[in-house]
Amino acid sequence: MKKIFRFPVAPAPRPRAFWLLLGFQLLGLVLLPINNAYGQTSQPDNTPLLDVDIGLFDPNVPKDAAKHRSAGIQPLVRQAESRYLPFVLLQTLNARGEWGVVRVRAMAGNQAPQNSPAGLAHNVTETEFSPLLITGVIEQSDGEYLRLTIRAVDSTNREWLNQQYSAMAVEENYEQTKQDPFQGLFNRIAADLQNVKATLSAAQIQAINEIAVLRYGARLSPATFTEYLTQDESGLLQLTRLPSKQDPMLQRVLKIRQYEYLFIDTENDQYQRLFTQMKNKYTLWRQYRREMAIYLRQEEAAAKDQKYPFQRGTLPSMKHVYGDYVWFRTQEQYINELSQGFNNEVLPTVLEVNDSLVTLSGDLDAKYEQWQSILQSLFELERGEIAN
Repeated sequence: MKKIFRFPVAPAPRPRAFWLLLGFQLLGLVLLPINNAYGQTSQPDNTPLLDVDIGLFDPNVPKDAAKHRSAGIQPLVRQAESRYLPFVLLQTLNARGEWGVVRVRAMAGNQAPQNSPAGLAHNVTETEFSPLLITGVIEQSDGEYLRLTIRAVDSTNREWLNQQYSAMAVEENYEQTKQDPFQGLFNRIAADLQNVKATLSAAQIQAINEIAVLRYGARLSPATFTEYLTQDESGLLQLTRLPSKQDPMLQRVLKIRQYEYLFIDTENDQYQRLFTQMKNKYTLWRQYRREMAIYLRQEEAAAKDQKYPFQRGTLPSMKHVYGDYVWFRTQEQYINELSQGFNNEVLPTVLEVNDSLVTLSGDLDAKYEQWQSILQSLFELERGEIAN
């Protein structure tokens, strides 16, 4: 499936950021004045909400293909899981109603610009600028066991979580078709995040929102925005002061940030559809992987204990072994088909714009990195640093 954003073809050459800005206006993207620049949308108790970004998980596939079988890794499926599992966490957080906007996004494009000043500016722009960023590594996923390493860090560099979560699924988990077989694991992650948030004051949460905006600004214009931040001995960022909400540079940053969210939300919509499409197939794959693992353990135990139901070498014994072999090969073939199907279903959508503007192609990471470059150009155009 291709999503095509079409913009008017320019009668004369213009910087592509100019046409991108024009295209957004023609598409009806209304950039409403932001009365509160630092995300003070709050809950009924006036505690500010925190938006959450969840990075695509690290699939953790060994480079040595010889290790895939021994580790029980299907590379195509593991790649799909790196996109699927973050959405399970997203749905879990949304269901609790304790957070602002929760998004899944790529992790590319976070490096400091080439012209970043040394010292604090490098530290500010090189790392993440989300109010709260969650990253994950898939340590084990075979249908019977799921083990994830989850790390959560806020915009001040405060680490909320950095630990492993594991769970074992039983047959009853797969009979509950309305929820993920490992939903309990994701519930624990969500509960741990909420427990950390509960230790923070409203002022601390507000500072996280404010610093996230300034870090985003420092990424676009380090010389302008790093002066608002300082770093203590423990590495935590603190505010020195805030720019005025009417500051023209701040307003430009907020506008560019809205464009970034446009891209991320567009990709989220697509991946949400893929999540729904692959859910049943992925559950079947997990279930068969679990059954196969149990079967192989039982066969291995029977071989060690010599508890075969038939005498070795007899016709019934050979039929039993052959039946097991056929069952095993049939399930293995089915798993391979599912693996290939997952790979086809999660191929990234190519976001195309007319050739006179920009084409975002490749996987989600590559498109996000290209988008970052375009946003930087658009920001510079807004500042008047690019001649018309």
